[in-house]
Amino acid sequence: MVNKISNFGKDMYKYFQLDADYTYTNHGAFGAISKVVTQCATAHRMSIQKNPQLYFSKKLPEYIEQNADALGEYLGAKGNHIAFTHSATASMNAVLRSLSLLSNEEIITDVNVYPATARILDFVCGRANCRHVKVTPPTFIDNVDDFVSAYLNVITPRTRLVILEDISATTGLVQPIEKIIVECNKQGIAVLVDGAHSVGSVDRDLSTLGADWYIGCLHKWLGAERGSGYIYASESKKDTLRPMNISRNYYEPYPNNFDWPGTGDFSPWLTVKEAIAFRNTFDEENFYDYCHNLVMWASNYVADSLDTQFIVPERFVNYMAPVVLPEEFQNKAIDSKDIMNDLAELNVMAKIDLINGRKYVRLSAYIYNEEDDYKRLVEALNIIKEKL
Repeated sequence: MVNKISNFGKDMYKYFQLDADYTYTNHGAFGAISKVVTQCATAHRMSIQKNPQLYFSKKLPEYIEQNADALGEYLGAKGNHIAFTHSATASMNAVLRSLSLLSNEEIITDVNVYPATARILDFVCGRANCRHVKVTPPTFIDNVDDFVSAYLNVITPRTRLVILEDISATTGLVQPIEKIIVECNKQGIAVLVDGAHSVGSVDRDLSTLGADWYIGCLHKWLGAERGSGYIYASESKKDTLRPMNISRNYYEPYPNNFDWPGTGDFSPWLTVKEAIAFRNTFDEENFYDYCHNLVMWASNYVADSLDTQFIVPERFVNYMAPVVLPEEFQNKAIDSKDIMNDLAELNVMAKIDLINGRKYVRLSAYIYNEEDDYKRLVEALNIIKEKL
């Protein structure tokens, strides 16, 4: 039996390349890539230099298939249902811009949908003269039925697509999407799930979830090299997808039509298998418990220390959670980015965001974090608050 790594906290820094002079409480933004994954990417780049033609014409297709198969197994799907892109945004573009929309058809999203998705919908809906319908479900999901009803109550005969976030990019909370998907399936409405924060954080079996498309990126919580986006397409939707870049593989069947967007750096896609292998060196239950319990402790500690509130039901928390900032930060003249920049000047990396017009800090917890990180965050916020 192989011994699994479980000594979490600062000892984990030896596996990563983080600058130890900084405190990181925002893993959810860009992740942290392990040394072994970076070495894997570097090895592929060096292999290209030795024989570019052999690599691109023969080895690359084999490597892509191997990594897609590994990701498929990790997600409970077949590898030939998975295409790689260079980001979650690229994946969202590919799905939405492959749709043949009719005038007055409707696409439903949360009002707080990820900004890039909103911009893509501006383009797609504007071109097709269709409607982007925005719903306002309970932000902190105090009632699942109310959350589900917010979507189902606005469905009409014109509804073509419902876009759901598996984990909200704004709040960091796991969304109860299953009932919505089931009802959409019954009504023949397509469902696209944005899983940018999910792989490595939420245990999903995509073959049974019922989504038509499930997209995301693999650098945040799985730890593949940045530049590794993906699309999962159900059997009935595979042949409807077209890559954003029209290149030599355009007429190939899915997912091969995505394999060659043009000459470039494919190494991020080829680190997926290595990232999964690195993740498998840890006991998954201990991994989840450590990150989950730490972010729950941190959320309550930060809220208590700042004399604010943390009101989220624990069942919707995985590795991220939002805590409202004190009133001193709520002045509309104070920009969230300015607070983040001030924190960075104090060597603390954090995510400050607006939720329903109020500023929150979205906390993340990963295996290299420990309680002192959030104590340092509170100290830094108090320093900034005194200057406001």
